[in-house]
Amino acid sequence: MLEFLSGLDSTMMIFVVIAFIVFIFLIRKIFSIMINLVIVAVVSAIFPFVMNRFLDFSLPTDLTSLMSFVLLGVIIYLIYLLATVVYKTLGIFEKIIGKFTSGRQRRREIDEAIEKKMEKNKPKKWHKEMKSQKKIKPMNEKEYFVLKDKKRKKD
Repeated sequence: MLEFLSGLDSTMMIFVVIAFIVFIFLIRKIFSIMINLVIVAVVSAIFPFVMNRFLDFSLPTDLTSLMSFVLLGVIIYLIYLLATVVYKTLGIFEKIIGKFTSGRQRRREIDEAIEKKMEKNKPKKWHKEMKSQKKIKPMNEKEYFVLKDKKRKKD
C-alpha cells in the first residue's frame, strides 16, 4: 500500500510526512472557516426577520437588503479572523522579544513587589485619625519606616 515511500531516502520521507501533516491541518482549518462563514451568512440573513418579528423594527426584507446583511456579516467575520491572527502573531513576537528583555522585566517585577510591600506597611487608618486629632506627633513616611524597622530588629 505504501510502496512508493520505500523508494524515498530518509530526508525526503520526513519531508513528505511533514508536508502531509501540514496539508491536513490546513485543509481542516479551511473547512472550519468555510463552515463558520456559512453559519455567519445564514444568521446574517435571518437577522432582519428576527428584528422585525421580536423587536418591532421595520427593516426591509427584500433580496437586496438580505444580501447586504449577509455581506456585512461575512466582512465582520473576516475582520475578526484577521484580528485573531494579528493578536496571536503579536503574542508570539512578545514571547520571543521577552527572552531578550527578561532582565528588565524581572527588575520591573521586583520594583512592583517592593512598592506593594511599602503600600502594605503604610500607617494604618487609626494612625491617621489619631494624627488628625493631635493626640500623637505626626510622622512622615520615612520616620515611620525607620521606627517600624527598629521595632522589627528588637523582635
